[in-house]
Amino acid sequence: MTREEIKQLAAQYEIIDQEPDAEGLLLPRKGKPTDTVPAPYPNQRSAQFANNGAEPPDLQTAHFGKEGGADYIFALITGYNWGNGELLPTPPFAPSLKAGQFWNPYFKGGVISMPPPLSDGMIEFEDGTPATISQMAKDVCNFLRWTAETEFDDRRIYFWKMFTTIAIMNVAFFHYAQKMASFKIYMRQTYRYWKKPY
Repeated sequence: MTREEIKQLAAQYEIIDQEPDAEGLLLPRKGKPTDTVPAPYPNQRSAQFANNGAEPPDLQTAHFGKEGGADYIFALITGYNWGNGELLPTPPFAPSLKAGQFWNPYFKGGVISMPPPLSDGMIEFEDGTPATISQMAKDVCNFLRWTAETEFDDRRIYFWKMFTTIAIMNVAFFHYAQKMASFKIYMRQTYRYWKKPY
């Protein structure tokens, strides 16, 4: 996505600032790309009610908070068809599923309350890329990586600016030290026995 598309997407959400205005009111405003992604549910109870009694995790920290990071997220999203009889037979150790539960071997315990979030052809890419589950899962992993560190691009620019500055300063200091110390390094010192060296 371009910067303008990201700004348009962020402006679709209303964000309430933590600091009140001059009158002490918390007024909503249009979102900015640097804002935190808003929560889909207003509180914990509504989140549990909408997901069969299981509260969904905060995905802003999923990339760094889960062991395996993006690989775990990718496997979890694409692991619904494994062992349910479509690609491979159901394993004998699979637990019995209740209503609203799904078998996913990549989830701890193998039973997950989240339905399969992706299916083939859900969206259309502008460049004609096939909208397969694996392609969309990769896009989801990249997006969650970005939400975990929205300032990553800025920090990378600052790093290269700092690295370039330090490299130039090191070259300048090295040249100055060579210039000031070369006459001492290459100076011929002759000592005579009848003269003191100092």
